Amino acid sequence: MYKNYIFDMGNVLLGFDDERLLSAFIEGQDDKKLVEKELIWSEEWQLGDKGLIDEDEFLSRVLARLPERIHKGATDVYLNWHKMMIPIPGALDYVRKLKKEGKKVFVLSNAPLRFSELEKLYPELFPLFDGIVVSAREKTVKPEDRIYQILLERYSLNPEECYFYDDLQVNIDAAKRNGIDGEVFKGSFLHLLEADENE
Repeated sequence: MYKNYIFDMGNVLLGFDDERLLSAFIEGQDDKKLVEKELIWSEEWQLGDKGLIDEDEFLSRVLARLPERIHKGATDVYLNWHKMMIPIPGALDYVRKLKKEGKKVFVLSNAPLRFSELEKLYPELFPLFDGIVVSAREKTVKPEDRIYQILLERYSLNPEECYFYDDLQVNIDAAKRNGIDGEVFKGSFLHLLEADENE
């Protein structure tokens, strides 16, 4: 029986839509594609998730690869990504349901240090969690084993009593390698809430 439920943040609890984010600050499809490639899918983004570069170094490196005309837009994309995330259908209600049942809930997320700004934006969600592990704070990312072990050790969790939701199969595979069951999240928690209502 699972006593602890672990959630990824991006595209599990809060949706991260590249197109919506880019469209808010960048005009023109070609420029959007360029910023997506050089910023969102960059080596620097991965280093930021791992806490190995700060925001100033990130922007300095990324902007050096972009034409000056889109420097402001690209900077705005980076500094505002957290503001463009929106709740996944049923996520808040599902977390509340688990808490009401006496379960513990945790976040295990690959994210830069700006993740802390998300906590301010969603005060109804974050206080529900019994623990949060963010990659940039730990200098390790999913699917590396170490970040799963940090979660288990810090909160004294038995992996056999844990269930993990993540949007990437590679991260679920890593969880299972560390004794944690789980599944790839399919985009909504509504079906889980509806199933309980029908029982």
